[in-house]
Amino acid sequence: MAIGDVIVGIDIGASKVSLVIGEVNNFNQIEVICTSSHKCRRNSKR
Repeated sequence: MAIGDVIVGIDIGASKVSLVIGEVNNFNQIEVICTSSHKCRRNSKR
């Protein structure tokens, strides 16, 4: 990973979707920029 690289993680579950965005800092660590989650409506399969 290089300094300034943007890392994105997404978790799509049955009840919610979560997202995290980070950037590699000068110490070669990932610094979290933004997090978000949203509950999903339950969809039944027909």
